[in-house]
Amino acid sequence: MPERAQTPSISSRSRSGPRYWYVLAAQLASGLVAIPYVAVALLDVVVSLNHLLTGIVLAISSLLAVAVYPAIFQDAVHVNRSAAWRPRWWWYLVVGFSLTFLGYVLVPANAWSPELVSTAVVLSLVVATTLVSAVYLRNRHRVIGTP
Repeated sequence: MPERAQTPSISSRSRSGPRYWYVLAAQLASGLVAIPYVAVALLDVVVSLNHLLTGIVLAISSLLAVAVYPAIFQDAVHVNRSAAWRPRWWWYLVVGFSLTFLGYVLVPANAWSPELVSTAVVLSLVVATTLVSAVYLRNRHRVIGTP
């Protein structure tokens, strides 16, 4: 009987594939666009937080941010079965949620306007998932060679 590879999967079925890291790369690119854009909007120099484009940029980046953690899990399952690297997907999840929660706790402590508080909380999610995506992709590239 062939030996089964160690897997962080709950079931023995594999729904993982070689392309889940694309979600992480998309979030990294989206975050690198959204973070400076929202910083400029907070300064109210060229655009403001009330512009439609600011909402669209934050919406796209935050929707990708929600997909980052399942993508890390699925990519970790795939990499675990096909390569020598055994990524600890839960470390990335814990760090990402901790950074987001830290942003959630620290931002409302300042007496800002409600629109600034909600924007800052969403931005903390985007920043956390951008950092997590960058670290995961760097570690993946260092060990596997792709992306």
